[in-house]
Amino acid sequence: MTCNVLMNVDKPTVLPNSLLTASSTLNLQSTAADGRLDNALSSWIPGIIDNNQWHQVDFQTPQNLSGVITQGSPNTERWVSSFAIMTSMDGLTFFPVTNVDGSVVMFNANTNKDTAIKNYFPHTLVARFVRLIPQTWAPTGPGLRVNYIGCFSSAIPTLHTVPTSILLPPTTPLIYIETPPVINSPTPTPQVTSAPQVTYDLLCSKNMGVQDQRIVLDSQITASSSASNHGPELGRLSEYYEGSWMPLLTDQEPYIQVDFQDLKFLSGVITQGEGQKDSWTSEYQVYLSTNGKDFYPYSDRQDGIPKVFSANDDNNTPRTNYFVKNIIARYIRIVPIGSHRDVSLRFEILGCNPNPISQVTIRIPLYVYTTSPVPSTLTPSIHQGGSTQSPTPPTLTTPAGK
Repeated sequence: MTCNVLMNVDKPTVLPNSLLTASSTLNLQSTAADGRLDNALSSWIPGIIDNNQWHQVDFQTPQNLSGVITQGSPNTERWVSSFAIMTSMDGLTFFPVTNVDGSVVMFNANTNKDTAIKNYFPHTLVARFVRLIPQTWAPTGPGLRVNYIGCFSSAIPTLHTVPTSILLPPTTPLIYIETPPVINSPTPTPQVTSAPQVTYDLLCSKNMGVQDQRIVLDSQITASSSASNHGPELGRLSEYYEGSWMPLLTDQEPYIQVDFQDLKFLSGVITQGEGQKDSWTSEYQVYLSTNGKDFYPYSDRQDGIPKVFSANDDNNTPRTNYFVKNIIARYIRIVPIGSHRDVSLRFEILGCNPNPISQVTIRIPLYVYTTSPVPSTLTPSIHQGGSTQSPTPPTLTTPAGK
């Protein structure tokens, strides 16, 4: 698996303490910043014991994330035995990691405080913020040390220098146990497994409405420049020979973009040529943004080099290119970098509408067990000290609207 490097959560010199936050903290010795993998002194321990607590990492820029590694607390018998993951591009709207049927993935995790457990996500995620939400834990309570797996985008977080006095001491090498996500049981069953390969996700590949003026208004399609009678509103995919968007010949960095007004899952692009003339776009790159100001290139490489898509070879036949993973974005920008004669483009975007879940509350799907959110009652779900702990019967939670 190419996207499989540690994402520096364990390094305060790269990700300072201010970038690790949490919903609550037990005390000053168990803050979010203490929840770094391989910290030999302490861990994050939430101050409230329920299913809505979270530990969050801000990577400062969007990164490619393929998995997570967890440990328990080094000095108390606390650990997280199952959890959910939510991600965000802006720190405001968070989306859960889900299965193909839309149910939230429950990841099996630790059975003791020391062993590092590695879980891979169903597909590579692109996110700036990632939250881990404990769902079941040890009899004495949850404790967490964490790092993420992935590959860095072209925009690497700025290095921050911190005093050496706060650096974590070295410890013995970690022993990794890989375990796949399990949906219907809070009891982890670790097993050795190979990491899932990144595949094309065609389940989220609906037309997003660029070709329909009732869905995407003319005002939502803009461009760096436009030739006479070839405005961006003519850049809609069409079965008719109706012209296209064309930039000015003097435009050295042409682009056309769509503002979908809200965050969407985007999975691909369909392009056409001019329709009425012998001109088309032969190659392009894609840039994405959540705020319309900061655009990041789409890349399917570990080094973050922008992907160059092969486009059309005539003026009317549609050509479809899929991303290797769904991207969360509000804005998508197509940047032509090659053409036959003049740059000419008609296009449609593929994707689907995400279903955002509250920042605080995870709606566990029907028939997925979760611990009862009662602070005085902790739900054990593992074997401890060689004897089997009988778990408290879990609460069956029905999602809203059922």
